[in-house]
Amino acid sequence: MIAAAEAVETGAGVLFVVKNYSGDIMNFEMAAEISGRSNAMVLVNDDVAVDDSSFTTGRRGVAGTVIVEKVVGSLAESGGNLEACKTSGTA
Repeated sequence: MIAAAEAVETGAGVLFVVKNYSGDIMNFEMAAEISGRSNAMVLVNDDVAVDDSSFTTGRRGVAGTVIVEKVVGSLAESGGNLEACKTSGTA
């Protein structure tokens, strides 16, 4: 995750889009701490099929992840950055 963040970082910050799995959350949080770059994390948990399941710890990120990635990718391509989003309250 750190190598990927370094590869795409242009100075506008890095947004980690994370599916709601315990291991993914832990690893992305660690990467965010270690990276030393401006970053933010979006947790996707859109799976309504497991709202109260006794076999899972909660909703997972499934199809909604694609939509989130498309929207933030478009914002990044048009020159958006994390600091502007944090200031406006959209991140």
